[in-house]
Amino acid sequence: MTQDQLSAELDQIGRPIPKASIGRIESGDRRVDIDDLMALAYALNVSPLSLLLPFPNTPYVAVSLLENGTEIPAEDAWLWGLGVSPHFMRNKNHDEAARAAERQQFQEMSKPWWLDVQADFSADLRASRQIRDR
Repeated sequence: MTQDQLSAELDQIGRPIPKASIGRIESGDRRVDIDDLMALAYALNVSPLSLLLPFPNTPYVAVSLLENGTEIPAEDAWLWGLGVSPHFMRNKNHDEAARAAERQQFQEMSKPWWLDVQADFSADLRASRQIRDR
């Protein structure tokens, strides 16, 4: 999609952003507020997470989510963004039951009470970790 097309689409959905401003967003010279982010995701027909989180070629690349430079693996960033797993486990040195309880609490706090979606990423995670550990 060209900048002209995106600008026209944004105008159509009621959140006009001129072509020049889209160029400044792309170059990092213009910040995006949450309303812009949602409109851009809607216009591009993508999840807002795809605009918020890094999209590296592999899940093992360390990515920075904060200006202070703190890095975590891209896979962990996406699992955190999807509400599957905290970006860090406070109970790293505790037993599996404590870690499972922390993960469950995180998942419950990361979605509305009325949304009963249980995504099971465990098989994919095991497979990706086996590839990474080779």
